[in-house]
Amino acid sequence: VEITPPAWAYAETMSYPLSVTHCLTALSPFRKVTKRARSDAIRIVIMGSSDAEAAAAPHVWLDCFRQAGLRGSFTVVLVGPELSPQEPTEAWKETCDVRLEYLCETAEDILATADAIVGFNLGLTVDAYDWGPALERLPAGKPIAFFTNSLPELKAELEVYELVCRVRTCRPNPFRSPRWRQSTSMANDIYRRHSYVVAGTVVTSKGGFICDECTMGPNVRVDGAGPKADG
Repeated sequence: VEITPPAWAYAETMSYPLSVTHCLTALSPFRKVTKRARSDAIRIVIMGSSDAEAAAAPHVWLDCFRQAGLRGSFTVVLVGPELSPQEPTEAWKETCDVRLEYLCETAEDILATADAIVGFNLGLTVDAYDWGPALERLPAGKPIAFFTNSLPELKAELEVYELVCRVRTCRPNPFRSPRWRQSTSMANDIYRRHSYVVAGTVVTSKGGFICDECTMGPNVRVDGAGPKADG
């Protein structure tokens, strides 16, 4: 079966709401939020968003949540300085059960309102990105999930995760993008967007890295070691 470029683009667009749904239905730090999501209003902040995260329409997010048995209402806040300005459209009015908010700004002033926090391929170890202010404002006790493109990137960022959350699970993401990409910084390295997810609960003080449920395989060291790379 030939997969055309439009099909690749659609599948990658779907991978974002499906990955967030996976957090709510399969990752242990999100269990309390998941119980609420079966009936109550939930606010999910996706920090560091770009136009890729914003490509799916509200009804696509709603279909993903409903297929997973989540019957509450949702506000998905897409926030990031790289997000293109977007105006409300008629599509926003199709449902009151999912609302998308697009905020072209840094996340630190938005995080306190979140019931759950997600970040896709943030590049936490890339010098050009200053994540310090946002990470310092993460609300304690809230579930958070970091998606990364590759194992080298995951290993490099583990040290950052241990500073901001108590990690409970790290595993491959079954809803990663199906499209392979060539790295622009590492020779002979290819990856698929948000291939792995690390999830935990935000903490207020520094502590040792704890991983209760690591299913990454024998090649992943959950001790913060590993080469610096952006995947």
